[in-house]
Amino acid sequence: MIMDGLLLMDGSVSSAGVFSGTAVNSGVTFTVGSQASANILDVSQLASSASGYGRDIGIGDDLELVVMATVNFTGSSSTLQVQLQYAPDGGSGTPGSWVTQVSSLAYTLTQLTAGSELMRIKMPPMVPDPATGSALPKFIQMNYVVGSANMTAGAIAAFIVVDRTALGPKLGYQSGYSNQYL
Repeated sequence: MIMDGLLLMDGSVSSAGVFSGTAVNSGVTFTVGSQASANILDVSQLASSASGYGRDIGIGDDLELVVMATVNFTGSSSTLQVQLQYAPDGGSGTPGSWVTQVSSLAYTLTQLTAGSELMRIKMPPMVPDPATGSALPKFIQMNYVVGSANMTAGAIAAFIVVDRTALGPKLGYQSGYSNQYL
């Protein structure tokens, strides 16, 4: 898995390379209702630069969204649902109306343990929706929907990765192939 710090929606990587999630009491607080991720990705900034060349994210590989709990969640009998959302430009370089692309099931506290993957999917294409007349999406965020009670502890990480293992078993060499450099 290849992780890019510019593709983190929740979580952080220290200068020493230590990865951690966004904690309940810093950044995003998981209270009853909906909360957006700590970071909103502006894909136009990922696609262009001052020199006029865009970043080549993935070089033709599929991009995956990974959302995982990095610290056990606690609270009083609540649930957490994870949603991936896209939004077009609202006209002033800020997000317009958010549209949920993918939703997870509602996880209980017993399922929100450190290291558990809450969502791992291939990123849905960012295309306009002719049915609703929506514009081309420009922004990506995570939305967290907390059920009946606030979370009191826990941390979550959400990021986009290039993961060649997502392409399946045909990616590797055929049986019987050997290479002294592998």
